[in-house]
Amino acid sequence: MKKTFLLLITSLVVNTCLATIADTTIVELTVTNFDRWNYNRPHIPLTADNISRGKITLLTTDDGTLATLQSPSFDCTQLDSLKINISINISHNNYKPQDTQVRVQLLNDSNQTITRQDILPIPDTPQQILTTTLPAPGKGTHHLTFCAPFADGNNAISIRRILVYPGIADANPNPPTLGDLNNDGKVDISDINLLVNALLSPNQPGNTDLNNDNKTDISDLNLIINTILSK
Repeated sequence: MKKTFLLLITSLVVNTCLATIADTTIVELTVTNFDRWNYNRPHIPLTADNISRGKITLLTTDDGTLATLQSPSFDCTQLDSLKINISINISHNNYKPQDTQVRVQLLNDSNQTITRQDILPIPDTPQQILTTTLPAPGKGTHHLTFCAPFADGNNAISIRRILVYPGIADANPNPPTLGDLNNDGKVDISDINLLVNALLSPNQPGNTDLNNDNKTDISDLNLIINTILSK
């Protein structure tokens, strides 16, 4: 009896939390809500079955087409920022984190990019949730696009769910830590591994250029090592 009661309470709490998220969600992609989203791979339609099976994949196809997922338009009026949660699955075991970064762009009705964020997945974590916050213009109608510009068939990312809801503006935002390439709030050996992988890759993510000289090289590696040693 007690166990049944606890299960009922747990179910009520979970459903309440999900309802709260649904009530505040600006736009979302789920197996039950994908209307008006656009996926530019006509042979793979946006269906509940394809989303649940991870067929909605971000990569550059063999013919050079960048697979892009575009959200419906939404009103940015009175929005300071957008908080974005992206549930992904890495399709292959031999993926490279720097090649599987997800690019999120906020565009206006004229398809002009307002802001952009590149997110690196966590290494050795096939299923994970990527999170980011984008500044919102506070007015006008906009939409989001999602792509993985450096991913190929060996580094493909499957989108399982996207939730976008209002972010909370921080009056005193903390600047990102220099060298925190995986956005986990600290600079450590995992960030060094990401930078070394970037040095060995022809497709280098923008956040590995730590000294802003428009390239990723040994000087960036020295900088991140010095950051760790100075703590």
